[in-house]
Amino acid sequence: MNQISIFKDKELLTHFALVIQKEREIISEVVSYVSELLKRKLYLEQGYCNLYSFLIEKYGYSGGAAYRRIQGAKVA
Repeated sequence: MNQISIFKDKELLTHFALVIQKEREIISEVVSYVSELLKRKLYLEQGYCNLYSFLIEKYGYSGGAAYRRIQGAKVA
């Protein structure tokens, strides 16, 4: 049974807000890591010609998700 389905409406909305906050914190942390990978060019050591390919092929990101994280890392 899906645990989410047991929440009452107000509880569902409260938990959803908390999960969104966690998601934002995690994405922020991921972008920090991507920034450091970019600085160190560790994707080259792993046999990838660029960070974009590294994120897609090794970690299964979609093209759009990889692009957004790399752009965020460049801004950060």
